[in-house]
Amino acid sequence: MWYTKSINSNESGSHWVAYYKNHDKKYYFDSYGKAHLPKELVKYLGAENLFYNSKRFQNYNDPPICVHLCLIVLEKLSKNSNYEYVLRNLDKSEVNRIVHLSHNIFFPFKEINLYINKQRM
Repeated sequence: MWYTKSINSNESGSHWVAYYKNHDKKYYFDSYGKAHLPKELVKYLGAENLFYNSKRFQNYNDPPICVHLCLIVLEKLSKNSNYEYVLRNLDKSEVNRIVHLSHNIFFPFKEINLYINKQRM
């Protein structure tokens, strides 16, 4: 996944997008449907056979679910699902399942990081 932090003074916060590479095909997902891909990523992946979405799945005033939507897309692509099929069937209702899953995955890392930082003091 690719994490972006807004540096535009008109915007605040951060945002997660995802990319997935499977042999010669590459996929980029942005829950806001922004069609401009980061130049660094295009350079890294190459522009050939690079697919991306322009459909918006999340509004700017929604709760911050971009990382969860990215995890759903990556999970489905890793199971060899067709990208267009994944996008057509992406549903915010799946977010609750991913929130629970990601909490179980990421929360222990947060605790480990806190422990390491305490040991450095």
